[in-house]
Amino acid sequence: MTAVVAMSTTTSPKTSLAKLVLYPKPKPFKVMVLGQSGVGKSALVVRFITRRFIGEYDPNLEKIYAFQTVIDNEMVYFEILDSAGESHESEYANLESNIRWAEAFILMYSVTDKCSFDECHRLKFLINYNKRRRRLASSMR
Repeated sequence: MTAVVAMSTTTSPKTSLAKLVLYPKPKPFKVMVLGQSGVGKSALVVRFITRRFIGEYDPNLEKIYAFQTVIDNEMVYFEILDSAGESHESEYANLESNIRWAEAFILMYSVTDKCSFDECHRLKFLINYNKRRRRLASSMR
């Protein structure tokens, strides 16, 4: 199950409405956060978006955060997929689908858990494999 949460740093509703009318919303930049369960993926994403720290997270819930902010005087839109962190065989199809969805990846591990670091190597291989396969498929069309 994937939940969608929207966040914004826009301050004025009038400005937002004017921008929506005058300028269509650009395509969001899709980022996926991956790593073993318990390494702090949700904490990092929530801290980035809200500037707050929340101590408890549901480790089985996958969320997409819609977020906009201003970078170099330009409005930038993000969709950040906070993955559930579970990597069982039955969930590979969903993981591969999410990898094909994303344009950028953040791989997280715990400095106190070598297994979580090793998991990042496996995830990096999976990302490279799926992105390469997608490029090959699109070049054959």
